Amino acid sequence: MKIACVMKSTATSVDPVETSWSSLCHVLSKVTAGEKDGFAWIPAEIESGPRKSNRVKAMSALVLDIENTNGANPPSLEDLKIRLTMLGYTGHVHTSYSHSPDSMRCRIIFPLDSPLHPSKLKGALHSIADKLCLSDCFDTNCTDPARLFFTPRCPSGREGDFRSFSIDGGFINETDLEIKPLRPRRTELGASHKQFAQQLETQHKNSYMPKPKSTALDDSPNNCALVAKLLSKMSSDCDRDIWRSIVWSVLSTGLTGAEELARDWSIQSDRYTETDFDNLIRDYDSSFEGQGGKISIGTLHHFAKISEKGTEQDGHYECE
Repeated sequence: MKIACVMKSTATSVDPVETSWSSLCHVLSKVTAGEKDGFAWIPAEIESGPRKSNRVKAMSALVLDIENTNGANPPSLEDLKIRLTMLGYTGHVHTSYSHSPDSMRCRIIFPLDSPLHPSKLKGALHSIADKLCLSDCFDTNCTDPARLFFTPRCPSGREGDFRSFSIDGGFINETDLEIKPLRPRRTELGASHKQFAQQLETQHKNSYMPKPKSTALDDSPNNCALVAKLLSKMSSDCDRDIWRSIVWSVLSTGLTGAEELARDWSIQSDRYTETDFDNLIRDYDSSFEGQGGKISIGTLHHFAKISEKGTEQDGHYECE
């Protein structure tokens, strides 16, 4: 992942750095108290020298600054976490300098699966903000390809207000960004995640949900481990429709051991039968759509997060 860094905002030149997503998240999970200055970074590939937009070669991540713009208050961090999980993208969130318990302010970082041309950055940011229903509280002044972003900072004595978290999912690709963004009717920007889910469902019924070109993952040990980890967070003794969605989301990854992963998880239920499982595998339909759109790895992330945060009542997962 190619980015650039400066030691202070007044620096006249930038230094290119190559890092990993996990390393960047580690840096963005720690806050420094003091003035609003210091180490900053650019989510782009740019050679050593002046920090100018026309020198940016490609974007490696999308960064949304969430503020109180136009009098619109952002949703809570918990609500935001649910929204990100439901959409299924990998991301990292950390509160920004002006954040307080009564006034949520944050930055959302999304890694890209391939370099994005700087000319497409502004449209990409608006697209992802729309998908999260954050257009009214997204700082549109932070769309310059050479924009500096401070690593987490807060006023002295306010370290306890700092928050950060990461979401596991798929890296955003250009195909995702080319799809018309969701524009569900808003109730209010402070809507709960349940209301947000209802908005997505309404949009699905009346129009369409974005459908990724491909839901398959790279056939790697890391991705097999990711799927196994997500499955371990859920009980297979669940509603049959949920079981089908989870098993089919595992199959949608295209991993060599996908069927075996799904069987090992399913067999933990007292209701498991080999015949039921074999029939479900036989009937797998890659074009099947649930309430949230096409079954994919995002479906698996969605149910794993709900299982972590909520309880299962009457055979259906419900958030607390």
